[in-house]
Amino acid sequence: MKTLTETRGIREKHSEHILGLPYVTAIGVGYIGNRQEKKIGIIVYQDAPSAAPRQVPETIEGVPVEIRQGHFAAPTRAFLPREAFREPLADIRPENLIGNPRDKEFEPMIGGVSVNPDFFYFDSWQGTLGLAIRDKNGKPVILSNRHVICGKNPVAGDGVSQPSYEFFSHLAASLVAWNLGDVTYQGKKYGIDAAIASPTNGRTATIGKIYGLPDVAGTADAALGMEVTKSGLTTDVTTGTVTAIDVDCISNTSGVILSRQIIIENNIAGDYFSESGDSGSAIIQTKTNHVTGLLWGGNKKTKETMCSPIAPILDFFECTI
Repeated sequence: MKTLTETRGIREKHSEHILGLPYVTAIGVGYIGNRQEKKIGIIVYQDAPSAAPRQVPETIEGVPVEIRQGHFAAPTRAFLPREAFREPLADIRPENLIGNPRDKEFEPMIGGVSVNPDFFYFDSWQGTLGLAIRDKNGKPVILSNRHVICGKNPVAGDGVSQPSYEFFSHLAASLVAWNLGDVTYQGKKYGIDAAIASPTNGRTATIGKIYGLPDVAGTADAALGMEVTKSGLTTDVTTGTVTAIDVDCISNTSGVILSRQIIIENNIAGDYFSESGDSGSAIIQTKTNHVTGLLWGGNKKTKETMCSPIAPILDFFECTI
C-alpha cells in the first residue's frame, strides 16, 4: 500500500493525462470506498454516460482509482428572475431572502453575510462574504469569490453591495483585485476563485469575525480527515470533513482548470455541506479556528463541496489575517 505522500506524487505525475481523457472533470487524492475506513486512493470524477467505455485505469502505479460521477460548478443563488423586474427595483425583496438574518446591513461588515456586485444585471446573483482580512498596508478588505462580488467584466473600483441588493442602494466596498484560475505559490500551481474589495461609502469591516462562529485565529493547511466549519448565506453553519486534497478540477461554470483544490463532505451522511449562495464562505478548522480555504462550488451528484486553499489566496493579494 502506498503512503499518502507517495500517492500524492503519483497523482501529480498522471493528473494532466487523466484530466485530458473524455468526460473526466477532476482528479485528486482522498478517501475511497467506506469513508470510515480512511483508505486512501486516487479519485476521478467524470460526466460519462452509462454506455461510455471506461478509459480511466482501475489502478495507477499500484494506487486504486475510484470513479465518481458529476462535476464541480460555482453556483451563486439567483437574486431575481428576469420577469420579476419592475420599478422601483430597489423596493423588491427576493422571496428567498425574506427572514434571513444574514441578509441585512452589517456595520461593521463581517464574514458569513450576503454580498453581491453593486450593479444592475438582468441576470443577478448573490453569495457570501467570506471574511475581512488585512491588506499589505494593514487596512481591512473583504474577501469573497471572484464569481460572487465581481461583475461580468470587472474593473478596479466596481462597487460591491452588502447586503446583496440592486442599483447602488447598499454600496459597501470598492473592488480592488480578483483572480479566477491558477496562481503560483511556493513553486506550485494552486487554483483560486477570489476577489477583495475595500470598504467605502462610510462602511467598515472587522478582520477575522464571522457570523455565528468564533473569531478566526490564523491560517492552517487542509489535511485529510480535518474537521472544518463554514458559515454561509444559504445553509448557515455546517460542519464537515476534508475527504480529498490535491484536486485538479475543470470548473463546469467557467471551464477554467483549478489546481490543488480541497473537497469537503458534510459530517451528516447524505446532507449538503453547502449549497448555492454559500459561495465565498471561509472554511475554518473547527478545533483551532484557523482559516483553511475559501468555498467556491460543489458537485450536486455527490453532495461534495469544493474550496481553494487560503494560503495561495492571501499570498496572491498580499494580505494577512
